[in-house]
Amino acid sequence: MKKLLIILGMCLGLNNLSKAQLIEGNGAPTKANHFAIGYNINDFGHDFGLGLNFTSPYFAKKRVAVKVSENFQWLNHIGTDGKYIWTGYHNIRVGMVSGGFMINHAIRLYGEGGVAFLISPSELTATAVYSGGYGLFGFEFFASTPKNNFSYFIELGGIGTGATAEKLPGSPMYSNGFMSSVGFRIYL
Repeated sequence: MKKLLIILGMCLGLNNLSKAQLIEGNGAPTKANHFAIGYNINDFGHDFGLGLNFTSPYFAKKRVAVKVSENFQWLNHIGTDGKYIWTGYHNIRVGMVSGGFMINHAIRLYGEGGVAFLISPSELTATAVYSGGYGLFGFEFFASTPKNNFSYFIELGGIGTGATAEKLPGSPMYSNGFMSSVGFRIYL
């Protein structure tokens, strides 16, 4: 966790030193700093999932925000009958987003890091809740509407929770490794 906080601090520091275009003031969409709600499709360590995300308004010179996302993931595994089945679990992430610059007033680049909590069913493990960390880089593409109130995004990064399904053959890990998300956000 200490390493994650150091990396997050370094990313926030580098972002504050950048000379890129700020969101406000250069003709960029003003809605891009408001409260946002979004929907996403995920792959967390080969576990497919769907989720909702909520982003706070940007603060600290409109460069930092808090994001909370709740995702329902499925672990693909072999069941007791020898056939593949999906078992669902919850992946809740709380993190800090750092991204106060845009390219051509249409693409926001950002970094995010924080903590992840897994709520696991008893079919997978005796441990009901796992916790860990995650970090990602994101690319947000704003629509060219008069209000500029929505965007599409792509996020790529990594997640580590140490979660294992010890009740399954081979005790597979889940919500660990490379992660990716795509989706859209609506700015209110």
